[in-house]
Amino acid sequence: MDLILSPNRPDIIPGAFDGFPTGACAEAALSGVALFCTDCLNLNVAFKDREEIVIISLSVQEICETIEYFWQNYDKLSNLPKQGQLAFQRVFNIDYQMNPRLLVISECMGTKSSLK
Repeated sequence: MDLILSPNRPDIIPGAFDGFPTGACAEAALSGVALFCTDCLNLNVAFKDREEIVIISLSVQEICETIEYFWQNYDKLSNLPKQGQLAFQRVFNIDYQMNPRLLVISECMGTKSSLK
């Protein structure tokens, strides 16, 4: 699979939004699929656009132009899956995810975190 296209947007049904990136997108990226997705709420703080993922707009015309660009520059598309996979492995690493949470909990409890 060359890419997963996920033009998600929030507030279609109040409270029904899977966040950024969606679970399906994270699974695809972790499996080595290039991720093309929206970020309407500007939640991306971890991934480099057009290097590890591709942030798309909700415009069908712009989405088509972006996909066409990568189709015509297939070498750039072929680099995205591996870079994205490495980035998702880094971001969803247990230490990266849990240490900040454990630190906050530990500070509230007046104890030290048990993870690195």
